[in-house]
Amino acid sequence: MLLMRLCIVVPEVSADSETLRPAAVWSIPEKRISVRTRTKKSVKTLKKKAEKTYTKKKETKSKDTNIETEEETKTKTVIDTTVTTTSKYKKGSRKVSVSTVTRTVTTTYKYMTVNALKELSADRTALTLLPAAPPVVYNITDLADRVDANLLRAFDEFGMTLIIDGSADALGTFRMEERQIILKRQDSCIYHELGHFLFFVAGRTDRLPAANAVYLAEKDLATSVSSGYSNVSVSEYFAEAYRCYVLDRAALLNERPQTCAVVQDALSKVTDAQVLRIKNTYSAVWK
Repeated sequence: MLLMRLCIVVPEVSADSETLRPAAVWSIPEKRISVRTRTKKSVKTLKKKAEKTYTKKKETKSKDTNIETEEETKTKTVIDTTVTTTSKYKKGSRKVSVSTVTRTVTTTYKYMTVNALKELSADRTALTLLPAAPPVVYNITDLADRVDANLLRAFDEFGMTLIIDGSADALGTFRMEERQIILKRQDSCIYHELGHFLFFVAGRTDRLPAANAVYLAEKDLATSVSSGYSNVSVSEYFAEAYRCYVLDRAALLNERPQTCAVVQDALSKVTDAQVLRIKNTYSAVWK
């Protein structure tokens, strides 16, 4: 359950800020982010045949802000929309393949007046009986700002979703068929689940005999940021190895150089060509 902190924020008065009632002093907001990506494909016909083969891309951005203020609460919603249109022309053809990707990021800030929040917090028994917060969709970069750039592009390209669900049974779950990573809470477990994603994109290189040999040779050498769960299986070992790689690469290289090399090899395989190959393979499953 997400609870807002009892910190007082006195809003600055400016020409472009929303007007608050003089008596209202608001808490630091609870912030939630959801991301939605939609892709639309079409074909348009030119009056004349294209003289050359080329691709044209156009991107437009817009922002919409809405504020709703009640007696004890205030909700501010910011919607950022990016529309990317890619048109592919082929020499000698009048047909143009058009792909339009609409990415909508909705950020919601929920405030309470400090007085109302104090009254709510005073009844600790009542707080423990409140229902758990519903699952929330997050932007991957908000929880995993150290993720490799190529892996981040693959995450977006596949239309993956990151969900925080306090009622989840496991600390983290990677579901490629549903294109989801589900976490019980916000912590570094995100990098473990991204480790599973990494080796999926790399072509399951963690299942190769060479990787298994590294696992057997170095699985008992971890003494720093790695968790005991890493020894459950080869795939869990290398997923955890990616978490270690992100959090303390020098320690991983020092303790388990062969493991570090396997992670780096997997990262090198996350290319545009590999991502396209996976999309073509799984397109029927992901519809």
